[in-house]
Amino acid sequence: MNQRKMSEPHVFLTKSSSPIGFRKKRSSVGNISPLAKTTIINSPIDSPRSEGERDEDNFCRLQSFIDALSPSFINKRHLQKLSWKGIAWQLRHKVWKVLLGQLPLDQNKQASTLQSMRENYKTTRERMLKEIYNYEQSHLVQIRKDLVRPNKDISFLLNSTIQKMMENVLMVWALRHPACGYVQGMSDIVVPLVYVYLTEYTYDEALTDDRIQRIPETILLWCEADIYYGFDMLMMRIQDHYTLDQQGIMEKLKRMEVLVSNFAPDLYQHLKSAGVIFIQFAFRWINCCLLREFSLKSAVRLWDSYISVEDGNGFGELNLYCCVSLLTYFKSDLMKMDFSEMLQFLQHLPTENWGDEEIQALVSQAFVYQNSQTQITE
Repeated sequence: MNQRKMSEPHVFLTKSSSPIGFRKKRSSVGNISPLAKTTIINSPIDSPRSEGERDEDNFCRLQSFIDALSPSFINKRHLQKLSWKGIAWQLRHKVWKVLLGQLPLDQNKQASTLQSMRENYKTTRERMLKEIYNYEQSHLVQIRKDLVRPNKDISFLLNSTIQKMMENVLMVWALRHPACGYVQGMSDIVVPLVYVYLTEYTYDEALTDDRIQRIPETILLWCEADIYYGFDMLMMRIQDHYTLDQQGIMEKLKRMEVLVSNFAPDLYQHLKSAGVIFIQFAFRWINCCLLREFSLKSAVRLWDSYISVEDGNGFGELNLYCCVSLLTYFKSDLMKMDFSEMLQFLQHLPTENWGDEEIQALVSQAFVYQNSQTQITE
């Protein structure tokens, strides 16, 4: 089938749990294994903040990103370091585009790059969707099934304009990648991009029907093109999730079991003794990069950290360790449960009220796990 083409000793982290620019110091505990102790830095439990302090932090963070995006040539490493702890929502759309590779670091080239990509997408979409062959219809049928499934927590997904936009993006991508096509789960991956890229034009974190209807049709097409290229960049980072046998996910599930057995052996034995197998709950965690386990706002904050990691490893390695971190977070609860209780709990985690501080703690612990594991294998 022809592809349709588009024109050692234990390590404690100091300062911040960031993969960029963090400092390490040797423990005075002796030869204790890195698995023996782990520490979450800046846990919300250790440092509760008032609403006023959070507002001040948000303002300072916004100014930091304004400064980072001001030079004619953006310092990518500095931008990654800032993004690790969350991106100011007002500038998230641009930061994601830069870190995903949609926009060049040279700001003088950004406008022309965007214009070229948007025109290219428009031409490609018109050509590809004008006539869909019989063997391609199955993709469209599945995409529409997935998009009409109601999600009471993300109301804008019920908006007909948004559904059509997502349908176009997913269908064009599937037609351009016939070896993979459309696979269930991809519709989840595109949601954060829709949310983030539309806020550039709604000027608000809330995507209401009223705000969406005010966006001119031309700008909606621009946004659709940006979403498509962002989705394409993301899929390059997790393409092994969507092979025929989904071997990439199965391999990560095996690794997750090993990691949990190392970091929380008592929890691992409890799960094993009860008959809980990781594929029953963690397949979705890995496949959807934890999107379904949190509110959209918190999931987008998590993805800030993923996107900040060099070479796209955030959606692979960091996501894996975040899955381990999430499981061990609820260790004390799980140790009291039997098989059915654990399965129900793990498939419906009580994370609906998690905010930025809880997500930062989760990511920090994941990085501690990842760094500890690196020390063992070196």
